[in-house]
Amino acid sequence: MSRRVLVALCALILLGSGVASARAESYSILESLPPRAAKSKGVRDALGAVHPDLEVVADAALTRIGAAVIGGSKSRTTLKGTAAELRSFLELGLVTDLRRVPEMWEAGVVSEGVIGSDVEDWQRAGWFGQGITIGVLDSSFTGYADLLGTELPETVTTQSFDIDGLEQGDNQHGTAVAELIYDVAPQADMYLVNAGPGRFDDAVDYLIAEGVDIINLSAGWPVGPFDGTTQQDVIVNRAIDAGIVWVNAAGNEADRHFSATYQDSNTDGWAELSGTVIIDDFLVPPGGEFEVLLNWAGPISDLDLCLWDLDRILSLPPAEQVPEDCSEGNQFLPWHQQLEVIHWVNTFPEERWYGFSVAGDPLAPPTGTPFDVFADGVVDLSLQVATSSLLVPNAAERVISVGAVPWFDTSTIEDYSSQGPTADGRVKPDLVA
Repeated sequence: MSRRVLVALCALILLGSGVASARAESYSILESLPPRAAKSKGVRDALGAVHPDLEVVADAALTRIGAAVIGGSKSRTTLKGTAAELRSFLELGLVTDLRRVPEMWEAGVVSEGVIGSDVEDWQRAGWFGQGITIGVLDSSFTGYADLLGTELPETVTTQSFDIDGLEQGDNQHGTAVAELIYDVAPQADMYLVNAGPGRFDDAVDYLIAEGVDIINLSAGWPVGPFDGTTQQDVIVNRAIDAGIVWVNAAGNEADRHFSATYQDSNTDGWAELSGTVIIDDFLVPPGGEFEVLLNWAGPISDLDLCLWDLDRILSLPPAEQVPEDCSEGNQFLPWHQQLEVIHWVNTFPEERWYGFSVAGDPLAPPTGTPFDVFADGVVDLSLQVATSSLLVPNAAERVISVGAVPWFDTSTIEDYSSQGPTADGRVKPDLVA
């Protein structure tokens, strides 16, 4: 079936194989930092640690002047622009707060057709998906029109819920997913639908109204809680209540996920991630854009997330070893979302050594607070926790969550494939392919 839609993010893991030994003598930096400085961002800036030139999406509260300048009739609106542009709106008084809107993370796709999937038996018996309508929900379908009648059905129904349209640059992720589904069910009717930040609800409602039988989402969100109760889980359950079968890629986050409970034995403001290690390090290829997201449980706890350019600070004296930036919104009230985000880019022409640290109030350490960190666009985290690395909405009870196995050894889970259990202890994923 179409469950083979999640395989292999990139060959990035091949990069940096000789870097560890070159930097080995410098690894003590991961265990020793100056005490954490006071927060520097205003209480109304929850955009995160974002490189000023990167484009992001934010939920913002408009002032009267902002409504007139930016446009919009509602008190809150969604804005898209570079971090520098959005923060200028805050400084100019056009908005009173900024909150990052997390975007979907894609699960990588490598098409192996139907070989080794046992679908051949179904097709030999005459089952080709006839009479079934499949909605492929994704981020972008660049180049799909060139494949109609060959790698895709002759006709497909398309709909975009993204301001940038159905085809976004060279992003062919949704196209590759649709090709794989076509290999499996070549006689099924197909919808290609994409959703931008904040439009997932609209996209799902559209597919419900169109009466599709199956929705496939080879993507998800690294934003909790991971117990099946997020807003996305509620939306997915609405589709399932309408009779739709929902199939979701578990994610490719097993080697880019870390979890622990907050401990700060020396009260310097930095969480000890493993023993005395307070920075989880990783490599980023030249020009690589990457994200790191911190989630935690506990509405009265407030954690922060800092990014370190380890190559830069190696030669600096301790007093000058400061992070590149910190995501340090005030998230301690019950209605706050427990989330901090790093969104950065390696602007250097060579591979770069970065790391993240988790911070708390040294005067009142949030000891025992459980937290999860997910990273994307990086070469594997040094400290990894594969368990409970599922993306949302895989924790929704009735979602068919699908992990990844190699075609030549279906009894072995791929190292990168996200794993359960859910935060409330349920077994997931449901299937592997």
